[in-house]
Order: sequence, then structure tokens, then C-alpha cells
Amino acid sequence: MDQKLVQTGRIPMGAAELLLQGGSEIASHFLAQPEPPRLPPEPFASLGANTYLMWKEWRSGKE
Repeated sequence: MDQKLVQTGRIPMGAAELLLQGGSEIASHFLAQPEPPRLPPEPFASLGANTYLMWKEWRSGKE
């Protein structure tokens, strides 16, 4: 995501413009992005997330 858009607050502005005006250049930018991948069903989603976090903690050691 474009850090400049986040810092200037244009993400909420784009959502508001989409709702109130039916669209804008900012809203079009975000609507053109591909949809995020679907999450796996439970219990696989939480099991995978927890396992990944435990692995990252183990790998970091005693930083």
C-alpha cells in the first residue's frame, strides 16, 4: 500500500467519497486493486496463524 496515501488520510477519504459521491480518483485506485486471498476455514486458519507466530518467536531467540 502506498505509504503516502496512508499518511495523508486518503484511504478513509476514498471510502467516504465512494459512499457519498459514488466514486472518485482515490476510490478508483483502491477498487482497482486485486481482492485479497480467502482465508482457510477454521480450525486451519487459527492453527496456522498460531504455529507461524510460535515459529517466529522461536526463531528470534533472545533478541
